[in-house]
Amino acid sequence: MVERVNIDEFNLTPDEPELRQQEEDVKTKKEEFEARRELNPIIDVPGLIANTGATPKQRDLTVKDVLFGPKDVELLGPSKLGKLGRRITERLEGVPEDQLTEVGDVDIFTAFAAGIIDGTIKIPYGLVNLTAEVADALREDNIPVDQGYVAQLEKYFSNSVLGKIQQGSEDVVKETAIGKLTSAFTQLYAFGKAGADVTVKGATKAKQIYNKYAAAAKANKVVKARPDAVKSGLKARDLNKLTGKQNFAAVTIGGSGGASLVADVEDIGTFGDFLGGPSALDREQRELATDDAVRRLYNRFKFGAEGAAISVPIAYGLNTVAKRVSKAGKDLKFSDDELDQWISKYIVEPFVPAGPKSQFLFEGMKRVEGGLAGGQVVARDLIVDIDKTLFNIAKESGIKTSNPAWKRLVGRLDELLTSTDDVIEGGKIVFKGFDEKKLKQFQEFTKEIGVSAKARDNLVADMFQVRNQFNVFKNTFVKEAGGNLNIANKEFMELMGERMRNIFNSEYKIFSDKSILPFLNYKPTESAVNEVKEVFKRYAAKNGIRLTPDDLDGLVDDVIRNVKYNPLTQTPEFPLTVMSVLDENAVQLINIADNIKGNQFKPTTLIQSEKDLRSFQRFFGQKRDLRNTITNVMSDLSGLVAKNKFYNSIKSESDRLIANGERAIVYPTRLQAINNLKNQKIIADKNGLQITSDLGESVYTNPLNGYFTSDPYADALKFSERLITDSLAKNVLYKHLFLVPKGLTQISKTILGPFTHSRNFITASQFSLANGNLFKNPVETLKRFKQAFNTIQPQLIYRNLPEDQALYRFLLDEQVVSSSATARDIAGLLDDIGKGGDVYGRIFGKFGKAIRKLYNVAADVYVAEDDFFKVFNFLSEFDSYKNAYSKGLKNGLITKMPSDLQIMKEVANIVKNTVPNYNFVGTFGQNARRLPLGNFISFPIEVTRTSVNIAQQASKELKNPVLRNIGARRALGFGTAIATAPAIITGFLKAMYGVGSAAVAAIRELALPDFAEDSTVGVTRDKEGNYKYIDVSSFLVYDTIQNPLQSIIAGVERERVFDPDAPLTVGVAKGLSKGVSRFFRPYIDESIYFNVFNNLFIRGGRTREGRKLWNDDAPAGEKVKIALEYAATEVAPLSLKQFQRLYLAGTDQPGPRGEKYELSDEIAGFYGLRQVKVDPEKSLNFKINDFKKSIRNTRGLFTGEVLKSGKIEPNDIIQRYIVANAQRYKAFSQLQRKIKAAQVLDLNRRSIKDLFERRQEKKNYKRILKNRFEPFTITENVKKVFERQEKKLQENFDTLDIPTGLPRSVERIIKRLGKNMKRIPLGDDFYKYINPDDYMIDDQSSLPQGFLPQQPMPTVPAQPAQVSSITQTGLTPTENALLSEEEKQIRLRQRGLG
Repeated sequence: MVERVNIDEFNLTPDEPELRQQEEDVKTKKEEFEARRELNPIIDVPGLIANTGATPKQRDLTVKDVLFGPKDVELLGPSKLGKLGRRITERLEGVPEDQLTEVGDVDIFTAFAAGIIDGTIKIPYGLVNLTAEVADALREDNIPVDQGYVAQLEKYFSNSVLGKIQQGSEDVVKETAIGKLTSAFTQLYAFGKAGADVTVKGATKAKQIYNKYAAAAKANKVVKARPDAVKSGLKARDLNKLTGKQNFAAVTIGGSGGASLVADVEDIGTFGDFLGGPSALDREQRELATDDAVRRLYNRFKFGAEGAAISVPIAYGLNTVAKRVSKAGKDLKFSDDELDQWISKYIVEPFVPAGPKSQFLFEGMKRVEGGLAGGQVVARDLIVDIDKTLFNIAKESGIKTSNPAWKRLVGRLDELLTSTDDVIEGGKIVFKGFDEKKLKQFQEFTKEIGVSAKARDNLVADMFQVRNQFNVFKNTFVKEAGGNLNIANKEFMELMGERMRNIFNSEYKIFSDKSILPFLNYKPTESAVNEVKEVFKRYAAKNGIRLTPDDLDGLVDDVIRNVKYNPLTQTPEFPLTVMSVLDENAVQLINIADNIKGNQFKPTTLIQSEKDLRSFQRFFGQKRDLRNTITNVMSDLSGLVAKNKFYNSIKSESDRLIANGERAIVYPTRLQAINNLKNQKIIADKNGLQITSDLGESVYTNPLNGYFTSDPYADALKFSERLITDSLAKNVLYKHLFLVPKGLTQISKTILGPFTHSRNFITASQFSLANGNLFKNPVETLKRFKQAFNTIQPQLIYRNLPEDQALYRFLLDEQVVSSSATARDIAGLLDDIGKGGDVYGRIFGKFGKAIRKLYNVAADVYVAEDDFFKVFNFLSEFDSYKNAYSKGLKNGLITKMPSDLQIMKEVANIVKNTVPNYNFVGTFGQNARRLPLGNFISFPIEVTRTSVNIAQQASKELKNPVLRNIGARRALGFGTAIATAPAIITGFLKAMYGVGSAAVAAIRELALPDFAEDSTVGVTRDKEGNYKYIDVSSFLVYDTIQNPLQSIIAGVERERVFDPDAPLTVGVAKGLSKGVSRFFRPYIDESIYFNVFNNLFIRGGRTREGRKLWNDDAPAGEKVKIALEYAATEVAPLSLKQFQRLYLAGTDQPGPRGEKYELSDEIAGFYGLRQVKVDPEKSLNFKINDFKKSIRNTRGLFTGEVLKSGKIEPNDIIQRYIVANAQRYKAFSQLQRKIKAAQVLDLNRRSIKDLFERRQEKKNYKRILKNRFEPFTITENVKKVFERQEKKLQENFDTLDIPTGLPRSVERIIKRLGKNMKRIPLGDDFYKYINPDDYMIDDQSSLPQGFLPQQPMPTVPAQPAQVSSITQTGLTPTENALLSEEEKQIRLRQRGLG
């Protein structure tokens, strides 16, 4: 009677559509089971939940029954188990191989489960199998391999219940890369961990024994062995000495390590299988069990040894660095160890946000930046209010902005704003109102141009608000400056009023309107030049000198050439020869700021009147603008406040650290700095630090002046840090040839790209997902979304409330917002190019105010898109932490509730460290952005940094009982963002459109561009059944982190489909190499502009992929036209290329190469999810191009070396022939894979054949179909060229003994090589069949013409175990398969067996 096993409860998702037809059969089986239940025992299978209602008749099971199962077991159950459960069911039921249900595609979760089951079962099986291998290796009898212990174990295990479960899971594993990787990792982890634990324990015990022995030896208490005992021991050792094979087996077991115990050594493989070398595994089964066991054990040894050879140096190096960094931490750079200093300078500092600075110094500098940015936000808010009032005036009065009256109104507002001094009241600086006379003049003017009294009063109120806001910053500075301020409050007030009127209310075109092309520079008007000449003429005449017209022209030109911008007064200054008969060579420095003191004109030697002053202001192109005045004054005031606070904090923190005996930032004496800031260059000035202030030393003394510190710290304290690329960025030619175009192109493709804006906003949500902030109450989430929208700047739709403005300024101070990694990367590039981020504003300004306004709005919106989710994350984190602390207080986990401000600062720190933030890009990124290579480098750097921080933050929270729920949510969010979401997206598309894994692999193999081969790809099908793909990686912000693993999975999947017999490591190695390449691509790829530049000028009209932009024989004018069109299209703003496709799709017109675009696909491009149609025939045609090019190049590998006109040895000719054909073989094998991929994508054989015929590759196509390689032959023409070459050498060098023509011996070897090469199947390892050493001529010097040495045959590369591969015939299996009878006899004679 047959026993039955019930597996109804097997907990896997069923594949309902495929199982529906089996329901009736299942029902019948269940009824049968119930009827026979009393007669048959039920077996509980581990991992399969059997019926728990065991009857009294159920017999006891032994361990053997559980592990291997009793005989005659039949499975019973409804099979609602999914594909994995169904296959295990069929294996347990003993369904014949040809009747097994096809597994087909499986989802990622099923594949993962199958891998776990397969790997877990193979763990004990691997151990038992190792025992059987050892037993076989130690056998003395010549047992055939199929009768050895390994074969018996395999047969026994495959017939057991556990074995059948493993077979079923392995069937599923083989269908997916995820399954294969999971199974391998499960085994490697289990054995690797066990091996590591044993090794550590053994080493620890050995050290203990050694220490005891050493101590005893020192005490002379070691017992010495008697000589006769030693001899007896040696004799016993000899008697117990193992045979060669036995010894080898023992050594292998001891040396292979834990990882080599896996059951799938040969299936997993080694990197030597991919790269070649001594670690390549031997997979040719031997005839005898002993020989085959030795082969298997040696493979295990190589597997373990390779792992050690690769992992030990890497692990040692990383461990050394990590230990030094963790141990020394921030003190690493001050170590006396040179290695520590090197690690700090080249490994740590370039990549950490603080760089060479201390963390406190770095954070302080960032707070200064936040303070400056906060001042700018206040200024912007004030200007928005003024603009709103002016807009209403324009609407009511009908005055257009182009009307001169409008410009006069703005100018009068600027005059009104700066017209009245503040007063001191109650010890504070206060603005009491505008001067009545000035106010009355303004009222009369507004009445004159038709502005209503209400609108006028609104403008005055706006100006009053501006002055009050100025005073908020002034009073803050006075309060916090303390002893740093050297003048009284009234004097300070008067000084700031003078700076507002004379310094910050003007800009000068002579500085702003500069170009690399001199004729585009600012030029003063003729009237302004004439007025200045009159001033010079009068000044010279007063000193008794008469100037000619040429003299005056020279003076004007000299001023234009030598005028400089004075950063203190923010006005022009220029050198002028003192026109005196007493001293004609004396020079004085003229600064027009010297003519305004205390809001009054003050004459100087040159500028005698206000008219003279206005002449020079017009000459230098003075521009007065109310907005500039407000912005400049706010920048000045916020900078004074922020820097004063910063310097005070540095001093107080240093004093505290010194008092505590810790390392400080600055020291009172140089000796203290030398002793504490070890191995650092200390500033040498005897006066110590001397940090200047914009207010002047007499007004403000920096609290750090006189202190000592290191040079890097001093540069940081002065905000003048240097980068290694500074000299490069300052080079005028490099700046305008590369940096300016690079910046313009990046702006065009991001800030000015509508498609990029939509993608920027949508993808930023993934940072909220990764931090778990989307896994919260939807109602609360929507409220926080609304609050975030109300907070961000600028408010283009409506004004935000004061409390929202205050929150935004707080987040600015904390460096959370206005920190878009991409936008600030561009801004940093602008700073590298010129004076601040206004460089491109001035460039766009040349195209008109509308274009400049468009640019400014687009830039603001781009930052706002990024800020929206940063503010949302802050608000969400605040809620989470406040709620957690409240519960913790209630539950007694904390004793005091933190204040809201403390929580705000805590969560602000979390957000800026878990969401990409440009403020934390290290010097590596800052330097890299200045290079022609790389696009938006800061973003991947920040994604990498914040990803590590999210994981660390989640781990930290999970350990804290108060914050544990937050940590769990963050861990869930991060896992979803980097792993689950990509798998769900691609899996959903595959299931929805019925796309198999083979089709995805084929698209990767054939249709994807090189840069996207290993992207996360979603595949769909249209109504006609055509495949389409979506490069999901462009949508996934965490692709930087996720893609290396995705590349490995893709590599394994491609090998699984196109080379099923390849070991796992081949796919892993290919995927890993691509993954590493892709990880570094953002840093080493040509930038957008540099790629265009290279295509046009370096590559001569060809793209990087080899596509021709123009015909080489085209007229020069046509080439120029094509080049300009190409460059304009590639760098054009406004997402031009995307909108072109959108237009063609909407109007149903073909693309430039006949492409058909779908409207829905192009609209999806707004979100980064554009679908691209796959054309297998077109893609295969491109691959044929690559093949033809490779074939030409491989022949060149031979002729290029052999026909280079120099002396060449026979072995060199043979070697080049082998190398060239190895590459040719690679090209054939690759094309074979492309053909297979095209077939998978439904390109029929007839179409493929026609394509190859059109490309004149019919013969090679037939060879590939037959899986046959065709090596190239040496043509008669090549032989003739070689002969002429040798003759010429003989004529020129009489002493050389050079045979004429190609040696016959070489020809015969090459002919034999070609014959052997034809037998190599495609898609294999070329050098597995051709060992170059076997074809080399031993003694070339004495080789007579026409002599043929003993002919080598194709063999597997020599390996230590290769001797054992010889069968009873005296030949290896490969030799038996490939060699002719004649060649076999030659090989046997070589071995002395003939």
